[in-house]
Amino acid sequence: MKKSGKSGNGIYRILFFVFLLIFLVTAAVSVKRYLNRKEAEKRYEALQSQAAAVEESSEAESMPEESSRQESVPDESSAAESTETESGETEFVSDGEVSIPAKNIDWAALKAENQDVYAWLYVPGTLVDYPVLQHPDEMDYYLDRNMDLSEGFPGCLYTDYINSKDFTDTNTVIYGHNMYDNLMFTTLHWFEGREFFEEHPYFYIYTPNGNFAYEIFAAYVGSNLHQLLSYSYASDTAIQMYFDEIWTYRDVGNHFRYDVELTPKNRIVTLSTCTGNDATRRILQGVLVQVYVSA
Repeated sequence: MKKSGKSGNGIYRILFFVFLLIFLVTAAVSVKRYLNRKEAEKRYEALQSQAAAVEESSEAESMPEESSRQESVPDESSAAESTETESGETEFVSDGEVSIPAKNIDWAALKAENQDVYAWLYVPGTLVDYPVLQHPDEMDYYLDRNMDLSEGFPGCLYTDYINSKDFTDTNTVIYGHNMYDNLMFTTLHWFEGREFFEEHPYFYIYTPNGNFAYEIFAAYVGSNLHQLLSYSYASDTAIQMYFDEIWTYRDVGNHFRYDVELTPKNRIVTLSTCTGNDATRRILQGVLVQVYVSA
């Protein structure tokens, strides 16, 4: 009996140390991810401060006339004029109805930090003001990786490698997390309010070669189907079918600008984040209305 008691105690000790080891490893991983997250948050704050809009008042306040909507990326001959600011940054000047807020984006520094950075997304009225990345081989690489490649939240805004980086695709999809502390795409949920939707008609994308203005035409909860793999963009008919489907999401909290006419020649950008329901996604979509390219 004594022998059995000692044997039992030995087993309990082994189990205790095994569980202790598991606890310590789990705690260490959690602490590391927490520190990575806080570091990523600080870095994003620094980038946002550095790239802050030079002139917030330059945001367009009126929608362009139908005749001025840009249906495709213009060639070199249609580029807007550009001027140098005192800081040496190029400020793009509108040759149409929509003005793009100038930003101080140091592309060389961003590329040196992470070569997968290729664009910057700014959604006025929200806290969405981040670089956009694309990994060449893995579609969801930046879902759980930060700018410095550390693992964990908040991750990065990113596109699938099947999207081109010049925003000439029919539909460019940018993904971002829905975080509890308003990071990444969390504040896209503010578009659930009709008044907020009406008061914020544009978002902007910046690249080293030019800047793009998009008129927001849809804010809705849609299906969780992959926007690029579940739909065909191979023909005008297929593209129009996809565009027509967008208008069918007319539930409470979903909003549309029905005066925006979409044709297969249009180029759109889709901002996509989770809703807490695996079957749905929160979607914000804009159609290209203005392009300014570097001189």
